[in-house]
Amino acid sequence: MAESNYIELVRSLPRCAFISQYGGHFLLKRPKLGVAAGQLSTGIGFATATIEIDFDPYAALWQVFPVVKRPDTPFPEQISVGRANNCDVVLRVPSVSKVQMHILCGVDGSFSLRDSRASAPISVNRLRLSSGEIRVLKSGDLIQFGAFELEFVDAPRLHDVIIAAAR
Repeated sequence: MAESNYIELVRSLPRCAFISQYGGHFLLKRPKLGVAAGQLSTGIGFATATIEIDFDPYAALWQVFPVVKRPDTPFPEQISVGRANNCDVVLRVPSVSKVQMHILCGVDGSFSLRDSRASAPISVNRLRLSSGEIRVLKSGDLIQFGAFELEFVDAPRLHDVIIAAAR
């Protein structure tokens, strides 16, 4: 299901119906209001040109990414997040590493985040992770890397946040 469809579903379904049909966890990117479009900075070197893109090209949009394992990817206990097409959660933005992080699924239903040693450092609730560090996640935690800030949410919190924003 497309990310925008979750927002439409939240707005069209009662809270209990949404939770029972679409329970689970999500990565929620809220719009950044009042943010100017990002600037591309270029540097020219000997026979090379580099472009550094460190802004969110979708700053004004709500985006919802379900935290689910694709059936065709290996390692069932971890959900890969990055810009590569073979990740479980694909974020198609140049400033996101091919594999930015892994969300680890505990046998008890818990979730943890592991920094995959990507080029953009990861912070959880404004605390920077060291390379390869694992941090337990709970609904409402903020995950930051590059120009992105995502909130790890369960279905009840996703519903409540989107409904509150519509008021």
